[in-house]
Amino acid sequence: MIEGIVHLEPHVCRHCLSRVVSRDGEFFCSGCGVTCNGKPHGICGCGASINGVRKRAAPFRCGLNPNRGPRSPANFVVLFEGIPAILTPLT
Repeated sequence: MIEGIVHLEPHVCRHCLSRVVSRDGEFFCSGCGVTCNGKPHGICGCGASINGVRKRAAPFRCGLNPNRGPRSPANFVVLFEGIPAILTPLT
């Protein structure tokens, strides 16, 4: 359990697509609980890889959902070159 004040980050967990929160430089997934230190890119969609290879200019980025509505209610999503990516959470 995370204690103290946490901050909602503009990032989405690449493992379960839940929102990332932070506290004192540590980043946590609000859904699955995965953590990393320093920057959220260790767990968020911005750090996602393609076929297991991380590219320097990866096309995945976390951002505001441009198509927010009943079919996609999340505020933040993983974007692929600016378009909402169709991702399946890891199980």
